[in-house]
Amino acid sequence: MKPFAVIGASSGTGLALVKLLEKNRLPVRAISRNPPAASEFIESFAADVTDVKSISNALTGDFSAVFFTVDIHGFNSRETVRKLMYQGFINTMQAAAKNKVPPKIVLLSVIGSEIPSWVW
Repeated sequence: MKPFAVIGASSGTGLALVKLLEKNRLPVRAISRNPPAASEFIESFAADVTDVKSISNALTGDFSAVFFTVDIHGFNSRETVRKLMYQGFINTMQAAAKNKVPPKIVLLSVIGSEIPSWVW
């Protein structure tokens, strides 16, 4: 089975997803600036979604799906939030598209589609 990739794997939804995949004995590449420890089913990979080369390296390979769970904690400027969550996702999609067979991408976000967030 092809592994899954979870971006934003150091906390919150991303970490919970990594643990769930591991519990079900499914291989996962846990991608984050500070990724969780590696184990039998977890491949730990340090990368930053705001760095095109970094996220491209992290997504080299063949994946069943890529989960983008990046979130920002605390109060930050709109510019910081946009760079991380919006541009980071664009960087992720472009990196994944370089693979021979681009994987499915799942975006998990707290930003609503109809009700504007304070950051936008």
